[in-house]
Amino acid sequence: MNPKAAEAWNYALAKMESAGGLIEKDQGELAKTEIAQAVYVGAGALYYLLGEGHEEQVAYQAAQSFITDMAEEEVSAAGAYRTARQILGYIADLSPAEDRLPAP
Repeated sequence: MNPKAAEAWNYALAKMESAGGLIEKDQGELAKTEIAQAVYVGAGALYYLLGEGHEEQVAYQAAQSFITDMAEEEVSAAGAYRTARQILGYIADLSPAEDRLPAP
């Protein structure tokens, strides 16, 4: 796997793990910051694998829309966490078979 993609993906997964811990500690706003970073960097991992293309653009647009919605709406950290896991799962599914990103 592309080392930059692996680094970005591992960072995204670590941010999600951190967010889960923050949710358990009832620190929702901090968790949402970690979640936003995870989704954005996770989309970046796809860029390192595919370059600029349709799938990569879709991933970034989804990440940006999610982050904007999370900031503007009353979204619980737990709800944002569940949605972020789905988005990261979709990003993993878009990765090429030969460089498959592991599902979150």
